Amino acid sequence: DRADASGTGWTYTTNNCLVTLTGDADVQGTSTNGAFRILVPRGGASSLSLSRLTLVGPNAKFASAVVISNDCTLASSGAVTNSIVARGQYAAGIEVVTDVTLTLNGGGAISATGGKNAAGIGSAGGFPKPGKIVIESGTIIAQGGEKAAGIGGGVSSNLQQDGIFITGGCVIAQGGSNCAGIGSGYVGGVSMDREIPQGAVKISGGTVLASQGSGGGVNVGDLIMSVNSNSVLGEGSDKSFVITGGNVHGTHLDVKPTPVDASGVPLRYLLVTNLVAGGGVEIVSSDIPATYGMNDVVADSTGSVCLWLPRTNMVRVVKVNGMYFSVGGTMNNVFDAASGSSDPEDSRKEGDKTAWLVTLPQLAADTNVAISGLEPHANAATVDSSGTAFVYLPDGEYDFTVDGKPWTVAVSGAPAVAHRVTGVVVNGEDAGILQGEGWSYNVTNGVLSLTGEIPYVLSGTNTAGDVRCRLEGDASVTFSNLCLKATASRRTPFAIASNMTARIWFTGTNTLEAGRYCAALERPDVSGLEIGGDGWLNAKGGGGDEGWGYPAIGYSDGMYSGWQHPMKITGGNIVAFSGAVGTVDGIDDAVVLGGNLYSGKDPVFGYVLAFNAQTPQGDAASCVEVPELEPNAPVVFTGLPDYYNASNIVANAEGKVYLYLKATYSSETTYFIANGQLYRVVATDSSAANTAQKVVYSGVDSLMIESIAVADDSVTLVVSAMPAGAAVQLMDQLKVVCAADLESLRSGDPSRVTTYAMNSAGVAATPNGDGTVTVSVPRTSSCGSMFYRVEEKR
Repeated sequence: DRADASGTGWTYTTNNCLVTLTGDADVQGTSTNGAFRILVPRGGASSLSLSRLTLVGPNAKFASAVVISNDCTLASSGAVTNSIVARGQYAAGIEVVTDVTLTLNGGGAISATGGKNAAGIGSAGGFPKPGKIVIESGTIIAQGGEKAAGIGGGVSSNLQQDGIFITGGCVIAQGGSNCAGIGSGYVGGVSMDREIPQGAVKISGGTVLASQGSGGGVNVGDLIMSVNSNSVLGEGSDKSFVITGGNVHGTHLDVKPTPVDASGVPLRYLLVTNLVAGGGVEIVSSDIPATYGMNDVVADSTGSVCLWLPRTNMVRVVKVNGMYFSVGGTMNNVFDAASGSSDPEDSRKEGDKTAWLVTLPQLAADTNVAISGLEPHANAATVDSSGTAFVYLPDGEYDFTVDGKPWTVAVSGAPAVAHRVTGVVVNGEDAGILQGEGWSYNVTNGVLSLTGEIPYVLSGTNTAGDVRCRLEGDASVTFSNLCLKATASRRTPFAIASNMTARIWFTGTNTLEAGRYCAALERPDVSGLEIGGDGWLNAKGGGGDEGWGYPAIGYSDGMYSGWQHPMKITGGNIVAFSGAVGTVDGIDDAVVLGGNLYSGKDPVFGYVLAFNAQTPQGDAASCVEVPELEPNAPVVFTGLPDYYNASNIVANAEGKVYLYLKATYSSETTYFIANGQLYRVVATDSSAANTAQKVVYSGVDSLMIESIAVADDSVTLVVSAMPAGAAVQLMDQLKVVCAADLESLRSGDPSRVTTYAMNSAGVAATPNGDGTVTVSVPRTSSCGSMFYRVEEKR
């Protein structure tokens, strides 16, 4: 008891009613007659605990109730408020001397009231600045005296840099007349201190409710953080007060100077009232910096919460406890929770323009996304639990990115829906518009579903795996300069669902590439597929375990491969690589009706990989390489089997074409012509390529008419030659001589014979697949009989 005059770590002097604490102490009890004050001297106590303390200081000048002159922690405990009241002029409730730090924490409450010209917690007034005040927890109630702040400066007393830190707890600060709840005293900034220094007040957590005192006029700092506008030398800078968290608000919300976040960005507030007092508040807004600390926010005792958002020109959407609030650009905003909507407003004013609601659908739920390209209207958005985000934009056309992905929207006098720009066009529409006739696109998983039984045309490029097609209807699909890559594990760019019948036609140059364990064009055995075109299809399957790979066209991991519905290839140019060349066919189970099919060259063994192919008759088909053609140039074939559709074929960059012809088990030679050049090949049943060879002759040894047929207006001759196939090679150099009698034909009398040169009127020569040539010449009907001879022009 103080009556003892001294004790361990303390002394008491009656002439000034002062208990001096030289050591840590627990202070409790009641003194309401002004006979008790507390001093923590230099080098004195570093820790005080207040428990059920009621202290009313003397009514004397400069008699602060508690004076802290040493770095000290003041902890509160107890179920009731610890009350500290100063009554004298220039007497603070808790005076914090310049250059020391007072830390307030604990689970109880401390109420501090300053006398005239003195702060509740801080300076007693005059030029000396208060020391550093740190509030970590507990409930702190501060009432400033006349012309003094609740927390901060007394009259004519400014703050020091890093003067007030609030990291938690519940802080209620009431300014005296003409003063803010938290800040400097009246006429702050006298002499050399022209304004509150930058970083003077920093709030990162807790609930802070501050009010200005009476007597304030226009431009008086209304909330917590201002030098009074009546001060001689002005207000604080725009970086005097830093808010990075907490529920910070007051009875008036015209804050001067403008607070900033940790990065120095000016802040504006959003005050939501009519919430449940003390209830939890869920805040969803991408405009609140990640460091702000939106977790564990509760409404104050008035049922209010105040958020501080970056000051920009944009109009944003914030969701508080499930209700949407549209927050306008540079304006402060006050909302009654009862007026909140489950849907955002259709429009807001952005300066003198109307900004319309723009919906961004199908994003990852409950996340924040970064936006680029919409400045100054928006630079971020918050995605709600349905995967939807909102921004506000004036009329115009906008191309922008969301988390680096391209989007676009056109706004014209009404709310609009933005869509992803996938780069893939379905029947003339970008897949990012999400749906069209017979198709839909899911932004979240990147699946483009083709569900109708209608023709589809796919074009464009997406190499990031954002578009993966799945055919779920009996349909015809045209690839028109399409490039799809889905190279993540177990991803395929194009898949056909089970029990479908599909036809795929390709024109231009097209590319499909799959990830591990998948085919690039995935087809289950129970679905039929016909594939062909007049362009190129380059497809590459994914790799697998232990060097195994998967086909470019065929099955993926876990799918059965068989012959229930063999794939039909009708034409075009297909370059198909397995994910691990040499371990599996580039194309799985196919009937070949035409086309230039190249399934890859094994870098180790040096052969072209065949695939399990058949002809329409069920015969095995073997790969035939046709070399020495003009690179990247069209190739016209004649003399191939009737079933083989040899149209729209182009040589590759090496000047080669790869055909799949009926395999033979003997040395039987097949002849055909490519761009007028005769080739021959023995197409053996082998996985290696069978290379066709040019047939080149310096001359013909002999010519023979194998057969002759007569029609009303023409005669048809089938001509062979030695060496075999020479007739085909030299058919444009042939001529047919005929006469009515054999002697005339033998003598070659020009006056009695008729000569037909190839490609003249009515004369034509076409090659046959067996190396012979069919020649058609006009018939002279006036003659009863005619004799014919075939010659090589010299």
